[in-house]
Amino acid sequence: MKRSKFVDLPRLKKSKRQAIKPLSLAITAALVGCSSNSGEDVVVVNSVDDCVANTSFDQEQCTMAYQKALNEAEKTAPQYNSRYDCESEFGNSSCRENSSGFFMPFMTGYLISSAINSISNQRYFHPVYTYQGRSGSSRVLSDGTPLKSMGSGRYTAPANTSTKAMPAVTRTISRGGFGSKASAKASWGTSRSSGSWGG
Repeated sequence: MKRSKFVDLPRLKKSKRQAIKPLSLAITAALVGCSSNSGEDVVVVNSVDDCVANTSFDQEQCTMAYQKALNEAEKTAPQYNSRYDCESEFGNSSCRENSSGFFMPFMTGYLISSAINSISNQRYFHPVYTYQGRSGSSRVLSDGTPLKSMGSGRYTAPANTSTKAMPAVTRTISRGGFGSKASAKASWGTSRSSGSWGG
């Protein structure tokens, strides 16, 4: 199969008419009194510039975090045998062929912990995807865990999301597989289910 290269940040900035949808960044907001044992608060911003404006990270750090998220996406994103199967869950023109010849959704955001002031090897910069379900779109992590909307662009992610690695993908999933996993994980705030298509 033909293998395509992943799009890089400069190309994303130059043109809004790419096949890739506009990038938005999911930024972990470590707000005092807003976190609990059941989750951590996150806020969605629309660009690397928004990352710089709304977190303690500078331009270089925001770009580095983006690159780390891209690297993680290569290892943890759901993979399908066909573009059709992938797009049936993430929408038209929302998937690409990876270096292994499988199809995976484009990253539409990523998580950054703002509890620290610098890039850390103890933090993960998780890719976020926009899943197109029967009841509408939702922001999800690589393992299918939905981000819960708090309104006004704020979301809640499972506790310690920024310090836990996502499982690496070890097999492809069939059409509908990601939706089933997301549904199973929808109640993570009360009794979060386990399991994934990773290792």
